[in-house]
This record gives sequence, C-alpha cells and structure tokens, in this order.
Amino acid sequence: MAIFAPLPAHHPAIGRPCARCGEPFKLGDRTILTPRAGGERDGFTVEADLVHATPCSPPAARTIEPKPGFDWTRVRWTGPHALVDDTCSYCGAAISEDSVPLRLWNERSWAAVFCDACMKTWWGMELCDSGEADDDPSGVADDEDWDDEDEDLDDDDDFDDDDPGDGV
Repeated sequence: MAIFAPLPAHHPAIGRPCARCGEPFKLGDRTILTPRAGGERDGFTVEADLVHATPCSPPAARTIEPKPGFDWTRVRWTGPHALVDDTCSYCGAAISEDSVPLRLWNERSWAAVFCDACMKTWWGMELCDSGEADDDPSGVADDEDWDDEDEDLDDDDDFDDDDPGDGV
C-alpha cells in the first residue's frame, strides 16, 4: 500500500473530507488510497477512497513497531523537503546503493531511514540474499549466462501456442 508524499498547497484534496474519519485534508497530510468494497470493475481498475495515512489507514499500513530497547530519541529525522539520506537515521552507518532501506515518516512528514543492520536488529526484518556473488543487483542474467541449446531447435520443434502444456 503506497503512502503518498505530503499534500502540496495546490492539491485538489485540500479541504475535502477524509473518506474514513471525515476530517478535512490539510497541507502536508500524508494519504493512501483504500479500495472500496466491490469496487473492482474490469479486473484492473479498482474504485478507491482517499484517507489519511494515519490514524485512518487500515491496521496493516500502520502497525510496524520497533523491538523493545529501541530508543526513539536516537532517531535523526530529516525535514519533509530534504533529500533522501544515505546514512542510517539510527546508527549513522552508510546505506549501500544495493540496499532497500526501511523509510518511516512521522505525523509532520519528517523522514527517517534505517540500514540493513538496524532493520534486522530493531525492526525484526529478515533480509533476503540471492546467494550469488553477482555484480548486477537486478538479477537479470547476462547474455553469456543463457543456455545456447535452444538455438538448435528447428521449426518442427517449436512450442505450440495452443498446447496447454499439461502433457496430454
């Protein structure tokens, strides 16, 4: 569920009521879209309502809490219009380009970012490693990684698009 950037002054939602709590949106509010029950129309389009990111958001969007011993006074928050920080807001460690750090925002839209070690230690997140020492973090194989055996197929060996592939 995406939490949108703070509402700018020219946003059309400013002054309109939140679909969940009825309080009007104001400058700087963070919002989310929540699907309406039965709002699916064509399998791709879903009708949704704009609600405050907290406290109106569904519980799954706001229940993340640190482990016991976490000290909120150590968190270095950056302002709502500041550039994304490349160091951990808790321990100060550098955040590598390959990392996908945890980012949190407070009620005033100030942000904090957490490194892999702090995500694991304080937030209980398990980090996945592909186990391969690949220089390309995208996970896409290079041309030399592909198996060349399929180049030997002749026209009779092509796969039939109508075959469901169940071997029958």
